[in-house]
Amino acid sequence: MGYYLNGGLLRAQDKADTLIKDYGAMEITLDDYPKDVIASANEGYAIVVVVENGSFDAAALAYSDAEFKEFLACNRPFRVLMMDTFTAYEMARYNG
Repeated sequence: MGYYLNGGLLRAQDKADTLIKDYGAMEITLDDYPKDVIASANEGYAIVVVVENGSFDAAALAYSDAEFKEFLACNRPFRVLMMDTFTAYEMARYNG
């Protein structure tokens, strides 16, 4: 796991809410998860998993299906968001 969204406007906590409010992300449920994360990126949106770690949230770019599944298996609370691919990649400094 290695590409995390950073930015001057992302506080240590409440990152999912900030991404929704300020960056146009949408929260998705288990039924809405894409079958193929890579294909989703090609359709213009990226998957971001926000894991709650107590004193801070980690907003991670799910850049592959394996990465996405690894986050789903974590034992901490998490939320899954879809957001514009360009914005997510830029915030995570990911070159795709």
